[in-house]
Amino acid sequence: MTETFSNPPSGALPLADAIARFAPSDLWADYERASTRRKAVPRNAGNPSEYRLAQAEVNRLLRQIKQAVTDRLLAGELIAFAQEDPPFSPWRQIPAAAWRSMKLSDIRKGRATERTTTLHALHILEVAPAREVPVRRERTGRPSEFPIIETEFERRIQAGKIAVSLNAQADQLADWYAATYPRRRPYSPSTIRNRLRDRYREALRTIA
Repeated sequence: MTETFSNPPSGALPLADAIARFAPSDLWADYERASTRRKAVPRNAGNPSEYRLAQAEVNRLLRQIKQAVTDRLLAGELIAFAQEDPPFSPWRQIPAAAWRSMKLSDIRKGRATERTTTLHALHILEVAPAREVPVRRERTGRPSEFPIIETEFERRIQAGKIAVSLNAQADQLADWYAATYPRRRPYSPSTIRNRLRDRYREALRTIA
């Protein structure tokens, strides 16, 4: 970590609030509905598998939410600040690259972990809202969300994570979009391949 602070910057939110604020809205809505359903199922009901299934759905959605927020931290759209030894240690900014291996481990307590290291009292600041992208329309007339995929591809280029082939890159991005935004219409690998063909070739020349 880098620069130190006596307090988190103004506007930085505690992790629990940041998760609710910065997770994809449709995914967060699904999570809240799943949590409500789970709470309505008694733990000692006659069919205990019902509670386990409800809990498994909550856990699945929470994993997706954590991954979506982590992706934005890695992309530099969000910046995290934490303490190594609260309450007396200084606050430090967590570099974006650290999120390649760091995990959001405890939302309620504001913890992130990386192997044997635990960071506490995470606060998150938004610096580049993900939806501040030009709105285009598909041929169907619906607003295009393809700029989200373009932004993710640029992040991977900067992180040196470009795939070995255009086909593989399109498959990876299609899977990432479907997992991150499960309630939105997915983009096919062929559509992604056709739209990113020129940028992929340009990125290859830059790396070479």
